[in-house]
Amino acid sequence: MQQRGIVAMMPTTLVSAASVAVASLAGRNVVTSFNGAEAQDLGMGRMPSHDERHERTEEFVAVVEGLWDGWENDALVLDKVSGRFVDPAKMEVLKHAGKYFTVKGPLTCPPSPQRCPVLVQPDDGEPARRIAAGVADSFDVNPGYLSHRMQDFAELVVPELQRRGLFRTAYDVPTLRDQLGLPQHRSRWDLTRQAARQAQTA
Repeated sequence: MQQRGIVAMMPTTLVSAASVAVASLAGRNVVTSFNGAEAQDLGMGRMPSHDERHERTEEFVAVVEGLWDGWENDALVLDKVSGRFVDPAKMEVLKHAGKYFTVKGPLTCPPSPQRCPVLVQPDDGEPARRIAAGVADSFDVNPGYLSHRMQDFAELVVPELQRRGLFRTAYDVPTLRDQLGLPQHRSRWDLTRQAARQAQTA
């Protein structure tokens, strides 16, 4: 019960991958949409089928992770003397062209301190479990559809857990990834270069 955090929910069916990549600081709930009115409000004629939504989600997550990987850990220079903001040699262009998304990358802003936010996947059948097995760090616990359910949880359940010593009252680590004991994310580019160096020295 000590490992808890807050993640935001933004449906993958109706938003751009770049907006999620920029907005994700602590965690992101990888959830699909289901309400046809949402689709019509956001420019889609109809809500895609269940399988199509999850297929889109798989590509969506791949794009978002690629955007997060676009900045190496030391790409941000911020040198006031030289006027250099970033080191272009440490920026990677994604150049993704898929069925649902065409994204050039990299992101126009640096990633958060934990680089790759914690990804949470709701249990919504076999397609969701397949996505979770590939990318998600955890499943979510849904307190209900009404907003007051979350308020009830925060005001009634959390204080009782704290009274019993089962839930912390302060955080001693800087990111949700640290809080959950998850390893720091390493970009695909960094891993590729490491493998190349190891091959040269073998």
